[in-house]
Amino acid sequence: MTSLLESLFLQSVRGHPCIDIWKRQLVEHLREFLRHTYDLETVNIVVEQPPKIEFGEYALPLAFELVRKTP
Repeated sequence: MTSLLESLFLQSVRGHPCIDIWKRQLVEHLREFLRHTYDLETVNIVVEQPPKIEFGEYALPLAFELVRKTP
């Protein structure tokens, strides 16, 4: 369970410009990993923010996209 202090901190961090840079870097690293490991080029990588902070900071529904790519 997230404490009130943690919750307030995480909410204040969510809109910070550095978070956008981190998300772009995460997507770039994942795209590179998928390219080298699975030879996938056109995977749509989305980084979402769950509706409640208790569910985590970010979610990557990447598995659903990868299922569509497999024969």
